[in-house]
Formats: sequence, C-alpha cells, structure tokens
Amino acid sequence: MERRPYRGADDLAQMQDLASRRAATLGRGTSLHPGDVAHRIYNGLRNHDPADMVSVWTVDDDIVAFGWDWRREGGSDFVFDPALSDEQVRGALDEQLTLATVDGRVDIDVVGDDGRTIPILRDLGLTFMEDAFGLTGRATSDVIVPDSEFVVRSARYDEPEALAAVHSGSFGSRWAADAYAKLMQTPGYDAERELVAEAPDGRLAGFTVTWHDERNGVGYFEPVGVHADFHRRGVGTLLLAAGMARMAEHGLDQATVMHELDDERSSTFYRNNGFEPISTVTRWERSVEVV
Repeated sequence: MERRPYRGADDLAQMQDLASRRAATLGRGTSLHPGDVAHRIYNGLRNHDPADMVSVWTVDDDIVAFGWDWRREGGSDFVFDPALSDEQVRGALDEQLTLATVDGRVDIDVVGDDGRTIPILRDLGLTFMEDAFGLTGRATSDVIVPDSEFVVRSARYDEPEALAAVHSGSFGSRWAADAYAKLMQTPGYDAERELVAEAPDGRLAGFTVTWHDERNGVGYFEPVGVHADFHRRGVGTLLLAAGMARMAEHGLDQATVMHELDDERSSTFYRNNGFEPISTVTRWERSVEVV
C-alpha cells in the first residue's frame, strides 16, 4: 500500500465511491457522505492546492484510504476501506496524522464508531477530546413543501456574483464572484443540485447544496445558508423541504445533515424540521511537547 498526493477528478470519483461503499458495509452513520468529500476538498480547502493537502493510499492503483490536513492547528480527517487489515489502517493513519501535525499537536474526527478506528487511534496515542458534530437524518417520503413568497430553483452557472453574495451573507464569509465561478467548475459540483430561494425582488435569500448517494439511498445537505437579511421568514425550512422532495424524486429515502453539537440554534432548527440523531462525530487529539 502506497501513499501519493491527490490528482483530481478521477481520484475524487474513487474516493466518493469508497465513502459510499464504506457506508453500505458498516452503516449510514459510519462514514462521510460522498458529497462531503467533494465539499471539503473544493470548498473547505479552497484556498489551498488539494495536491498539497489531500493524500490517497492505493493498492494496485485502487484508492483504499484517503485523508486531508486542514492546516487548522493540526486538524485531519481519514477514511479507509473496511477490507484493509488493522496493520494497514494503522500504518496509513499514522502517516496521515504525522502529515497533519502542527507544533506537536494533531486532532482527527471520527464519524460514528466502526469498532476499529478508535482502538487504533488510542494505540497511536490519541485521546478523546469532545463530541464535535451530530449527524442527523429523516425520511424523505412524507415531505410537504410549504407555500411561500420565495421561489426555489436550481442555481445557474451564469450567476456566480449572486451566489457568492448569498453565501457570504449567510456565513459572514468572503466569497468573491470569480472564486465561486471557479468552484462551480470543480469536480463533483452540479448547479442542478445547488438550490436557491429567490425573493420577490430577485435577490437570493438562501441556498443549499444537495448531494446524492444512490447506492445507499441517502441525500445530504452541505451547506445550508440563509442570508442575514432574510432570517425568520421560513427560508431555511423551505429549502430543506424542496431539497428533500428532489431527493425523493431521485429515489433517495433518507436526507441527512451534519451540524456542530454546541450550536443550539442549528440543533433546534434541524430538530424542528424532523431530523433525528444518527451518529456522533467525535474528535480525538494527540499532543507532544516540542523541544
């Protein structure tokens, strides 16, 4: 098994397939959604070259594990094929943690517990830090899209300026039109799956990017945002309902979303929209004194 840098679209397709197969083998709450793999590489790491941040491990050119370095005080993520031996997982995971270590410290998130990852992390000297995120879900079969003054439609490739504005207005980020136009050309992105809520005056009031895992029948929202100018007008609920209705049309029976557990506003919002806990994302860390 050998490690190499991420190479682009073909690698992404294999990585997404691996995440999907992992969920099919171990259960829906034990892996990143395939959509989250693309989102984290091309959105979360958008200010970096993925080849510098993302590693894959291969056997006979097939990707059997992958991980990335967040460069945020030593943050990391790692996904592996359940068919690997504990020795193989330990070796690759140790490499990933070494790559991600900053000033003697590294942390890593674990989705659920497959019974193997956490014992290996303990063996590598990591200790439990916190319950960081909650993965929640609900059925798509009984969704009712509410009547609204806002119109939900798919995003268009010719409106990166409006999309950058609604993203920035939702999260206080600094998306520029040219950066969003570039994102829309990255592997995995499909404007048809980015839904926007258009206000009567033509402004975009909110958005969500939806992702599909056909193998497991699971849709995923990442992210969901409402522009600050349109809070408390039902935009978020409308987007979730419209997104779930589209997921159901594509044969997906469950919608999922992940949120920070200490964000009570998000927890309440998703709970009020019928999302229930599936699994917890735990954070583990290792810190050594740097001399």
